[in-house]
Amino acid sequence: MAAIGSLRKRSALIAGVVAFALLAFVLTGLLETGFSVFGEDQSVGEISGTKIAYDEYRLEYDANAVRQLRNSESSSMDDNMSDMVSNITWEYFIRKLVMEPEYRSLGLNVTDKELTDIFLGVPPDPMIVPAFTDQQSGQINQNFVDEKGQLSALKIKEYITQLESRSKTDKEVAKLWDQWKDFEISVRDNKFQTKYFNLL
Repeated sequence: MAAIGSLRKRSALIAGVVAFALLAFVLTGLLETGFSVFGEDQSVGEISGTKIAYDEYRLEYDANAVRQLRNSESSSMDDNMSDMVSNITWEYFIRKLVMEPEYRSLGLNVTDKELTDIFLGVPPDPMIVPAFTDQQSGQINQNFVDEKGQLSALKIKEYITQLESRSKTDKEVAKLWDQWKDFEISVRDNKFQTKYFNLL
């Protein structure tokens, strides 16, 4: 009985301690997610004088994490994959804030026709050959070889057409189609870089 009486006398103090603990817990969660109560700078870095907001960085990071998990067929990221995703994300912002303005100022462009020629030219551009090469044997994947044993533009075209049409009804194929579109973006970026460095 004495213990209950003692608790009643100190109930305001106990309620205050509990309220403080809850407030500290909530504020910690808000600060960890990048929410600023006090209007502090929430940038995660700066590139070429432009601050990268936490939310913008997180959005790109999450999109890259989804791609990496899909490509690796993993269910979770380890430290190495997390570092790789972070590097890919920063490379995206460098490209967007430094390289792309530089390309525009120099009048550089990679047209859809150029991109088509890279994939479907005869022969296809050597830049894409590694993507169709078996990593074990070092040989071009037999599904993409012509009668001379070379990478076949026709077979690449057939593959792209099938991927696009089947991606609308098959979830697994839709993942492959997303990977293909990411690959096209990567190839276009590489072509921009090649043109840029050829000017230097």
